[in-house]
Amino acid sequence: MVVQLQDANGIPAEARTQADVIVSFSNGTINTPLITLHIPKGFDLAYATLPITQGTSGTFTVISNGLASASVKLDATNVPITLNLGAAKSTIFSNQTTPLYYSVQSFGLPVSGATLAWSATDGSISPSTSTTNSGGSASAVFTPAGPGVATITVSASSPLIGTKNSTTTIVVIAYPKAKASTLLGTILGNMFYLGGIIAGVAAAVVVVLLVVRRRRRSSVSDEDSFDIGPAPGEGTAFDLRVVFQT
Repeated sequence: MVVQLQDANGIPAEARTQADVIVSFSNGTINTPLITLHIPKGFDLAYATLPITQGTSGTFTVISNGLASASVKLDATNVPITLNLGAAKSTIFSNQTTPLYYSVQSFGLPVSGATLAWSATDGSISPSTSTTNSGGSASAVFTPAGPGVATITVSASSPLIGTKNSTTTIVVIAYPKAKASTLLGTILGNMFYLGGIIAGVAAAVVVVLLVVRRRRRSSVSDEDSFDIGPAPGEGTAFDLRVVFQT
């Protein structure tokens, strides 16, 4: 706030002696409702910094001995701010992670350089702090600690928006673990493969038997033989066959 000494025509005028000025605010929402300023001799103004928050409205009144008072109205309107916080997946398994995305805009324009503090219940976020880029956005990764509902919170701070918090939730489902297999379950589960192996062995045995039998028949057909007649002086004849197998 600047208080200036002016003449009747609104032209800045230097103070002939130090001018003590008292400033008041109508609704009293400022921490110091009465402010005293001093315009030094030879100067035409004095200034002060006031802790005014968004939405503050009222009238400043300036008085000084021997000078006409003046007033000005203040209306600190709220800055339109758009905050967006979301996750790539709203439901994940307990052994998974998911990216998080955040963006902030003011008057429809991206807010860059905002400081972000990320936090989560039932899990962790990496990185835990970051700043928005030129597009007003930032990202992080959430890692759950276990099944449940995790709450993600981002606290954004910037001179333009002040401090704003955004939250979202992620449902974390327990990852199903494989049951320990029993001997019977293992056997039954492998019956298909065991059946195939047995059938293959049986087929191989049949083939070997057929080959051996064929070779035996072939050997018998190739026999060399001759007959021996009855011995001299013997009335009974018989056949004697000598067989040579090849």
